[in-house]
Amino acid sequence: RRMEASAISTASKSGTGRSSGRSGKPTPSAARGLDRAAIVAAALAEMDEQGEVGFSLRRVAARLGRDPMALLYHLGSRENLERAVAEALNSEVPMPDPALPPRARLAAVADAYRALAHRHPRSFPLLLRFWTTGPSDYALAEAVYAALGEAGFDVEAAADYGCGFYAAVLGFCTGEVRGLLAPAPPPEALAEVAALPEATHPTMRRLAGTISRRDPERLWQRTRDALLDGIAASVPSPSGQPTHRG
Repeated sequence: RRMEASAISTASKSGTGRSSGRSGKPTPSAARGLDRAAIVAAALAEMDEQGEVGFSLRRVAARLGRDPMALLYHLGSRENLERAVAEALNSEVPMPDPALPPRARLAAVADAYRALAHRHPRSFPLLLRFWTTGPSDYALAEAVYAALGEAGFDVEAAADYGCGFYAAVLGFCTGEVRGLLAPAPPPEALAEVAALPEATHPTMRRLAGTISRRDPERLWQRTRDALLDGIAASVPSPSGQPTHRG
């Protein structure tokens, strides 16, 4: 990113970034006729195609037919643009119905994030980078933490279980669309497991075939339900203790 910023600055000083001013700083004329929404939409499209590794301000600017400095005028930095893209992703997640029971609301949010990951597999990992992204994220977080509070958790416990909920859901969804939980492991990986010594890895060898044939929907439902069941079992009883045993 430092190299990219340096290249943009050099281009501006050399004249290829003509509308950015003599100082090399973004100016209003560089951004005339361009708004933040258009930049974020183009950046999301670029991220969907290239992923984080291939993403760059120059490529987004080229998609818009503009100088990269025009993007910086509106967003300030690549980091801010990527956060705005993450917020655009969060804006696609529908709010859960407040009339539903708390557990059903959490399940709805989890399912919506999974659907989002499958729509934007290359962009989705951005959500793991930012603690918050903006208004849409705040609204969803309010719904999640409110559901935990209504379930019976105090503020401290709701904060812990809410953070764990987000980490588990976003982590699972990222793994599903980025390779870790791919429906079929690569043949070379299965061959490697099959070659493990029976004496030291009997369980791995026995599970290899089953893992390669697993049902993605069943895996998601079991994982999501185990997470939500565990949270529900930890709601304090009237005596102040978690409702689960052992």
